[in-house]
Amino acid sequence: MKLCCDFEFGDRTVRSEVYLEQDKNTCSVSVTIIPCETINILTIKNSNLFLKSIINSSKLLLERTPILFLEGNCKEIKGKLSSAKLLTQDFPSSDEKVSIYFYLTNIPYSFKPVSYTIEEEGQQTITRQADFDKIHISGQSEIIIKPHLEETISHIAIINEVPLSSLHDLTELMDSICWLISFGSGCMCSIAKVEMLHNEQVISLEYKPIETSTLNKVNKVNKVNKVIYRDDDVIDFIQNTYSYYQQYLNDYKLKKLINLGILANNTPYLQVKTLLMCNFLEILRYNYAEINVRDGNFTQKRDDFFNVADQGQRNRLSFNIILQDFCQTNQLNDWIPLYKEIRNKMIHQGEVIGTNFNEKDQNYLKLHHFCDRVMLTLLNWDKASGYYIPRDCPNKKNANERGINRIKFIK
Repeated sequence: MKLCCDFEFGDRTVRSEVYLEQDKNTCSVSVTIIPCETINILTIKNSNLFLKSIINSSKLLLERTPILFLEGNCKEIKGKLSSAKLLTQDFPSSDEKVSIYFYLTNIPYSFKPVSYTIEEEGQQTITRQADFDKIHISGQSEIIIKPHLEETISHIAIINEVPLSSLHDLTELMDSICWLISFGSGCMCSIAKVEMLHNEQVISLEYKPIETSTLNKVNKVNKVNKVIYRDDDVIDFIQNTYSYYQQYLNDYKLKKLINLGILANNTPYLQVKTLLMCNFLEILRYNYAEINVRDGNFTQKRDDFFNVADQGQRNRLSFNIILQDFCQTNQLNDWIPLYKEIRNKMIHQGEVIGTNFNEKDQNYLKLHHFCDRVMLTLLNWDKASGYYIPRDCPNKKNANERGINRIKFIK
């Protein structure tokens, strides 16, 4: 994208030709600045740098944006933007209807409508269409998701005919959906770009920063990393768990918990994988205990927790007891002493439990599977009779069966 901007550095402002581009692999936004006059590169290196479009210079104008200097000389400077927002001068009023396009990264689901046949009474065969490209969440606008194969940007989510004033709320909605897809798919899905259209004309374009450390190429993602496997499953998952995600988002630090699982998927080192999931347990323990302090069940002294009946604070509630209590409260019958042993061995000695690599790997998978089930419990996936893939047994073991071990989630 070519722009005409004021380039600010130090106490100077120089009119410049600017080229803005979003990298197709990392989604980072790079900028090339060609000043209309020669400048001192040393001044550039030691100054805060900003760009701002010149009024009437283009259909979309860049808001004043800071730049990270990368390299350059007196005639051409290259840099990066953490984010960038461009708006039209003829911006409509907040109550006018717009369409919003969210460009999403890294989704290994197709989200395509699927035709299927059913046989009704009288041997009549009927073909029907399943809408696996639409998300309907109670109280929210319909979301259409379409494939958009452009390297890391894999899909576009479209919300049509909504008030311009709803942009912030709808961005929050899409962010939550991205986190749910991230958990389900095992790889990080993010919003890389947002376009807003009014009367079929782009009136706003925003490039958003994304986490690059967990970016996978979609076609290289190992399918057994998925917790939620099929397109119809993930649509149901989003629609049925969104309200619970919102309910527990802050109390349980759900974004942090989901991110730890994705980081574990993306590292080849077994010790690091195990350490990340031990961190999951620590975050779960601490925040569950804080919820109980708020609800009057526990008391807290610094980082230690006690039963409210323990007036003298003599018996600190241990890691093991707090997580057992979490499981009992949430009717999750999964806690076993092995998870405490894995955590203690890793935290205190930096080792994974097991006599050989296969045993250590299986112990890590058991722990990660438990953490997946914690998330599914918090999201009440069992209430929707939803399916998932057990991480410690992702493939069917029966010699007469092949494929993914997709089973119903039962606490």
